Amino acid sequence: MPQPLVKVLLAAHIGTECNTLSRIGTKLAALKAIPEMYLEGFDKGELIEAQIKKCEEYLVKVFKLTTEFVTFDILRAYQYRNNDSIFDLPPTSHSIVKGHIPRWHSLVKDQSNILNRDHVPLYTCDSQWVLENEELLPVKHLHLLPEELMVTCSCKKKVPTATLR
Repeated sequence: MPQPLVKVLLAAHIGTECNTLSRIGTKLAALKAIPEMYLEGFDKGELIEAQIKKCEEYLVKVFKLTTEFVTFDILRAYQYRNNDSIFDLPPTSHSIVKGHIPRWHSLVKDQSNILNRDHVPLYTCDSQWVLENEELLPVKHLHLLPEELMVTCSCKKKVPTATLR
């Protein structure tokens, strides 16, 4: 196995589905999406905006390998317009960027340093998890439509509605 792939294999595994994160694509798709191009250094340092964008782009490729899209919102809109079932739509960029990727980063960082005595594990509740009734649950980031697709109707109730612009 090539050395660059070995360095990102744990991150690719955890980010696409493990016992603690949602499934995105398949393990084969995770390998075909060239994880070494997107995930190098993912287990090091703090999570920064540039890394988040690369991670989302990687996950989009895992979800739909043949796409040229780089965000889930663009892929989601494309699939919706092409009559995919609403149940087959990918997650929103908001849920991936605000929830999945920070949880993923926390898990990869902790697991890749499990034998390092100097490593201080990240506080789980700072990584998009919440403790409720002694149960650790992921923070939900429901954001079904991007704000630019929302308009307010002219009725008395001023109800936000969706429109495709």
